[in-house]
Amino acid sequence: MVKKLFIFSLGLMIFLFITSCATSKRLTMEGDSVQYQEKGEPPVKAKYLRTIQTDNNDSAISAVNDLRNKVAQLGGNYLVVDMISQSIRQNIITELVETVYSASGRAYKLEKDY
Repeated sequence: MVKKLFIFSLGLMIFLFITSCATSKRLTMEGDSVQYQEKGEPPVKAKYLRTIQTDNNDSAISAVNDLRNKVAQLGGNYLVVDMISQSIRQNIITELVETVYSASGRAYKLEKDY
């Protein structure tokens, strides 16, 4: 009985560790105010801040949320999402397969009168 409990506990710990690697990124209040578009050029009056990226997300939405949060942290309010990619990885020990998403984009600051 003790051996079964130990194996179950060990399996549960491994599962929790693996599932915690790819986490859902929640949109902050500041990130929620960041407008975004996919690819293309920003509005004419947008001031470029920098290129940003994120990885190890559990969905494409989570990846975009993380980018929007990062734009807000930089003081920006506009994001152009240039790329979202999906990859599959397998844990060698548990053989569990998971899909992770990465994304990159450009952070901008728009003037208030826009």
